[in-house]
Amino acid sequence: MPNEETRQLQNLSVERLRILFSDRINDTIVDIVKEWLPFSGQNGISSPIIDVAVGPFAIEERMVTEYNLLLERARISSFIRHIVNAHIQNLERYNIPRNVQLLDNFTERQFTNENSRCFMAIEIEGREDRKVVLADIVNVAAMGRVGVIVAKTEKVLRIFVRLLYYLWFLQRAGKPTFNTGNVLIITQRQFRDILR
Repeated sequence: MPNEETRQLQNLSVERLRILFSDRINDTIVDIVKEWLPFSGQNGISSPIIDVAVGPFAIEERMVTEYNLLLERARISSFIRHIVNAHIQNLERYNIPRNVQLLDNFTERQFTNENSRCFMAIEIEGREDRKVVLADIVNVAAMGRVGVIVAKTEKVLRIFVRLLYYLWFLQRAGKPTFNTGNVLIITQRQFRDILR
């Protein structure tokens, strides 16, 4: 259960994202949901809870075209670009070499997760537990076309960046791993600034 600080950031996110994503896509409403269960109602599947999810939601069918259309909107494209830039700044702060960064090319629509269940999955995390952090990375990568991690403290940011770097290292070394090219890690302050 999220604490008060996380709930406030969830509410702010939902409020601001509803304005940003207020248009319809192919007659589909872009819902913004707090504490979204991607596999609700599907027996036998453990369902992670995504702190904030941006639809449309791909429950019965893929939404590849709709997600691509969202990225053609200047406001949304600019929003994603700000998140990417903040993410890259955070990687540079922790000396992650550019040649190791395995990021999706959002402007060219080259995505790790074409079969996402939502356009954007956002996790807000303040716990320093590496297992929780790893689960957050996997969940946003698997559920969102764009996965965003919002680290509430500097220590949590460092843990996320180092775990992401480790997953990239495994991928580059040809080891079994999880592809996280669509995961962007930003601070709580950066997220609030971008939402303005």
